[in-house]
Amino acid sequence: MNQPATATVFFGGLMNLVNFQLLDTSAFYNKLFHLNPDSDGNSPLNSQFELMGYGSLYIVQNYGMLLITLFTPIIAWISVSILVFIFGIQKRIWTLDLSSVKQ
Repeated sequence: MNQPATATVFFGGLMNLVNFQLLDTSAFYNKLFHLNPDSDGNSPLNSQFELMGYGSLYIVQNYGMLLITLFTPIIAWISVSILVFIFGIQKRIWTLDLSSVKQ
């Protein structure tokens, strides 16, 4: 479906805002997932997709910072679990000692 150029530019900027495109993450994802930046899949399908912010056929590159944002709670949970296991602070975290409180 053809759109006016101004609508395409507006919605492209809106897509960058919605997808948390604060930084260019393509180089990070290329290195992390061993993607070839010169392959056919790393180019947009057509100029309309490129203007809307979909610069690649790889979904992880199109997600941008949103992919990192979605995995942040999982990474935090794993980090806390490792700290609890290593330092044994589980008892201090989950129990509250009220014996020292004066009545």
